[in-house]
Amino acid sequence: AELVGGLAGCDVYLCETMPTVAEGRLAAEVCRELYPGARLWLSFNPRRHSSSTVCVAADGASVGAAVEAAVEVGAEAVLFNCATPEIVHLAVAAAAPAASRAGLLVGGYANFWEELDDLEGWSIDKNESGSGSADQQQGGMVVRRDLTDHQYAQMACEWRRSGASIIGGCCGIGPETMAVVCGELSTRAS
Repeated sequence: AELVGGLAGCDVYLCETMPTVAEGRLAAEVCRELYPGARLWLSFNPRRHSSSTVCVAADGASVGAAVEAAVEVGAEAVLFNCATPEIVHLAVAAAAPAASRAGLLVGGYANFWEELDDLEGWSIDKNESGSGSADQQQGGMVVRRDLTDHQYAQMACEWRRSGASIIGGCCGIGPETMAVVCGELSTRAS
């Protein structure tokens, strides 16, 4: 509460990279307690559950449970971040129908890392610092070499077709990539 208390006056409070539904709910409740009328977005960290489904990373809760939590805390949007573009797409597609019925916005912002699959002892400081650097430590992830700016933009267009109205980038997705995303989204919208 002390940390959030220092953030008075924000346009939107984004509780992001929530690893469990309970943690997301708690973070949102703290924001609501301190800023009852503030706009609130709640973003969960998804992971692959099977080849075609995703869940919330640490607790294995369904994407539907994440949407329900966002509704219960009065969030304006439910998002998915800090995962590959493919996993974010699965999460957005799974969340969109229920979120739409509840009047929630849906979105995603992916990263440029390989898919995290329970790397023992993982922490972000162990990851490779850039594509081809080969400086990752034991338990760290490697930057994807197969993900170009254009490919990321194509995935973002898939998210929009699946119901996302909020689209961005997480770790490693910088202004250059987002410029390509904006170009693709505006071209396909016209």
